[in-house]
Amino acid sequence: LRGRACEACAAKLERKVARITGVRRATATFLGGTLSVSFDPQLLPASALVEHVRAAGAPVASPGHDRDPGEAE
Repeated sequence: LRGRACEACAAKLERKVARITGVRRATATFLGGTLSVSFDPQLLPASALVEHVRAAGAPVASPGHDRDPGEAE
């Protein structure tokens, strides 16, 4: 979430991502600079999630390879 101006911006991103079909939970932290997303890979492939997050205006790092399918940060 680098480049986000404030906590309210991070919260807005969190709400946008949480509304995406297939997302179970989205948690953004301004101070930590992260957006963690739990999603159903059957409904939402990771590549589509990345595109949605980028379209919402957030930079995306590579999904964590040590995470279970359906978890991304």
